[in-house]
Amino acid sequence: MFVSIIIFFAVIFPLLMNNKKKGLIISMCLLFILFGLEYDIVVDWDYNLERWNIANNPSEVKNYGVNTDLLYQLILKIFKPITFYGWLMLSAIIELYVIYKFTIKFVPPRYYWITIFILMMRVYWGFMIINSNRQSIALILTMCSLLILLKISYSKPLKLQIKTLMLSIGLLIACFFIHSSAAFAILLIPIYFLLRILGKLKTKYIVLIFNIIYFSRYFINSETLQGLILGYWGSFGSESYIGYIKEMEEMDFQNSFFEQFFNWILITTSAFCFKRMSKVCQLFSVCYVVSLFFQTLFGANIQRVMIYLSIYAIFMIPNLVMIINNTIKNSKKLIPYALYGLMIGFCVMSYCKYVYWSPSGNYYKWKNYTSIFQAPTWK
Repeated sequence: MFVSIIIFFAVIFPLLMNNKKKGLIISMCLLFILFGLEYDIVVDWDYNLERWNIANNPSEVKNYGVNTDLLYQLILKIFKPITFYGWLMLSAIIELYVIYKFTIKFVPPRYYWITIFILMMRVYWGFMIINSNRQSIALILTMCSLLILLKISYSKPLKLQIKTLMLSIGLLIACFFIHSSAAFAILLIPIYFLLRILGKLKTKYIVLIFNIIYFSRYFINSETLQGLILGYWGSFGSESYIGYIKEMEEMDFQNSFFEQFFNWILITTSAFCFKRMSKVCQLFSVCYVVSLFFQTLFGANIQRVMIYLSIYAIFMIPNLVMIINNTIKNSKKLIPYALYGLMIGFCVMSYCKYVYWSPSGNYYKWKNYTSIFQAPTWK
């Protein structure tokens, strides 16, 4: 219940305060309690601690067989003086700051609360970031890489554009040495440049393309695609991808009808509103559509890989709500209200399902929040 109360007020402050920016700051401070102060709640807690010990306390390694990518291990060594708990707090500050910057930069102030609501209630974003320290650091750095990529201006000299692009790609490559799954974040580059073509199409063709991408998964041999993707992953020399191959062999297509219907509504609505979106929101929209294509082919754990693209939905959806509110006349508001109700209901069900209704799932321990100040010893 404590966690639910924290999330409730984190949403309420940017919703009700007149100064939306201050409300968002308060919201981030509240979320820090969950992101930076939790103790042994996340599924990956032992693995996060094990990687810290591999880097800094070899005598305490318990031989869980975890992999520690080179750059991540170096980062942990650098921050050894602040201790493991200090590192988790610093990581939380960095993660929340980047999310805050994206929200301030790309979300209308009136709709900040929607970003926070979706981030935390749709558990495979907020709670997944908290769960995997290594992947969350890689994710945040790929988001920084995208910020650099967005600085490319075609009005500037070509040499400067190439430098900016190389800097963005360089940061993406560095992320791979933190978490090998970040190899898939390279999709941000072609998506960014393909937008120039997509943005010139008529709305009906955008709707058609989005739906073809989304529904094509029903007609694709998922085993073949999984093999190709993991072969690509393995070509980077990462050993950790072998475990994902085994997981894919054991997992089936695991998406509920309600979830598929919700996602279809979302991408189709974003396609109809595509021409009214800013260029950045168009990019976020395409990233989400591409992520859905891959997510629905894989098991739940493999979906973590696509968080490098799907995370941008938390910034795209508030803009979608704004466009709908500004476009539809008052006499026809019933339709968007129904969509908003669907979105809220879907997110609440997702939260309840994973936190309260799945006692053997990845997030059930959040029902009984414990902070690092309650830990037996300081690590």
